[in-house]
Amino acid sequence: MEARNRLEALAETGLLDSETEERFDRLTRMVARTLGVPISLFSLVDNRRQFFKSAFGLGEPWASRRETPLSHAFCRHVVAHDAPFRVDNAFVHPVVAQNPAMLELGIVAYLGVPVRTPKGHVLGALCAIDVSPRVWSQDALTTLEDFAALVEGEIDLRAEVLRRTEAEEMLTLAVEATGLGLWWLDRPDGKVTCSDSCRTLLAVPDAAPIPYAGWLARVHPADRAKADRLLRAAFEPDGEGLFQHEFRILRPDGEMLWVAATGQTEKGEAAPGLPAPRRLVGTVRNITNRKRTEELLAQNERRWREILNTMPQMVWSALPDGRSDYYNDRWYEYTGTAHGSTDIDEMRALLHPDDETRVEQGWHHALASGEPFDIEFRLRRHDGQYRWTLGRALPMRNETGEIERWFGTCTDIHDLKVAEEQRELIARELSHRIKNIFAVVNSLVTLSARADPLARPFADAVRSRIEALARAHDYVQPSGGAKREDPNETSVLGLLETLLAAYQEDGGARIEVSGSDHPTGIHAATALALLVHELATNAVKYGALSVPEGQVTMACEATPDAYCITWKERGGPPVGRPPTRKGFGTILSERAVAAQLGATITQDWEPEGLKVRISAPFERLKR
Repeated sequence: MEARNRLEALAETGLLDSETEERFDRLTRMVARTLGVPISLFSLVDNRRQFFKSAFGLGEPWASRRETPLSHAFCRHVVAHDAPFRVDNAFVHPVVAQNPAMLELGIVAYLGVPVRTPKGHVLGALCAIDVSPRVWSQDALTTLEDFAALVEGEIDLRAEVLRRTEAEEMLTLAVEATGLGLWWLDRPDGKVTCSDSCRTLLAVPDAAPIPYAGWLARVHPADRAKADRLLRAAFEPDGEGLFQHEFRILRPDGEMLWVAATGQTEKGEAAPGLPAPRRLVGTVRNITNRKRTEELLAQNERRWREILNTMPQMVWSALPDGRSDYYNDRWYEYTGTAHGSTDIDEMRALLHPDDETRVEQGWHHALASGEPFDIEFRLRRHDGQYRWTLGRALPMRNETGEIERWFGTCTDIHDLKVAEEQRELIARELSHRIKNIFAVVNSLVTLSARADPLARPFADAVRSRIEALARAHDYVQPSGGAKREDPNETSVLGLLETLLAAYQEDGGARIEVSGSDHPTGIHAATALALLVHELATNAVKYGALSVPEGQVTMACEATPDAYCITWKERGGPPVGRPPTRKGFGTILSERAVAAQLGATITQDWEPEGLKVRISAPFERLKR
């Protein structure tokens, strides 16, 4: 009763505590009418109660409550044993003789059959109830099982409708228009008897049985031969006795409908010891909306393929296990591989040998972790040239979070890669020339001091500041930074101390740096260095560093949302009103910080000195 898988399957249907639905009410009415009983229920059983998804003929207050505790539930025995449960007279039945439902619900005779999911989990029971003792026949049991199959079909269709609605957001299935019906064919070339809903579906004017030839005439001419062959095969003595087919029917008004029909033959005795089919009992439902939906989905797929084939990127998709199953036209045009091929070995052969292992390791990591796939590699073009390519892929997940498919793109970035390498070469050359300029200026100061011994102390001070500026420049270069273990990463405190070393006095620190440290990437470090240099230069010109007693403190703090740096000047000339205009250096540095760091800058012109606060998001600080 409390099997975890069964309860999970029951919860996934969404039927518990849901509103009544005509699709199920119609079936319980049909059960009561077909079996001649006053009460028919479709109940769902969990670990503490039975819930009536549909109840026909049930008295109050149970009809309004729509549930009973398990102590009242005959249906729990159907679920517990996953088998029909029959009670001809509850007063003398050994299992339910003391069940309070006998008095409170008036149950005396009970016949119930399981209602299952496609995977075999028992959700509950479809049952027929009489208020008087009754001996249930095998026909009653078979009919009830057929109705249970209808219920299961409705549950499956309901789930399919919900899945399609969620997936497409534009397609819905009109459940009430499914037109479920029950039919009987007594023998080949015999007569077809239809329930009310079946007659409505076929537009049969009265309840009289339809000759088989008349029924077959309603089948679409293109589907008629196969439908006839499958129906006759169901009556073969040595066959399985099953009929399952989807076909079109033509109503008298000319409307065409798609229907799904299922049937099972009852076995009788044609001769001693030889079983023979007696009649075919089946269900039929309107699947026109489903067929239209499938056609729309097929049209949508064709439309999306057309869109994907107009994109300049190479687009591909893969199954959850990583096997590719689609490439757009750009892929085949670029690689020269056979159109439609998704052979994994053929695709692997297109990778540059030096990149193959790295790409496969990255792809396997993405498959195992569900993280986005993002990598640069060399891909062989149709002319044999290996070109740099940016490969990216994202997983598409279902409502439970499971990956259903991967969608990816490959973009040729070879020209951009070459341009980046050229820019990097130019940047390194420029950095080298700047360092040479520092060296030349330092040499000129040294030579000048040799000619005038009295100027040597001044020259030494100037030379130390030039060397400090050279070290700060080297610190933020991708190829430099002796203090860094990772050439692509610096430390905020290390950067500040290196930048500000040129502004310190021999006798003591004019600028004090303190607080928590944080790593920073090359781009962020360059922008931060530009701003700090501008603040220090202005402090030397106009602020606290323009007088001997002036001091500057820089406090670094990691808050929950951002990394904050506070520049505070004290002991300098009195501060008046904020300047009416900003210099080019200030504008440039503030824009660089905003663009590279995504930081906010606030300035307070306090009487005792300027106070600047810089707040940068952590993720931008590492760029």
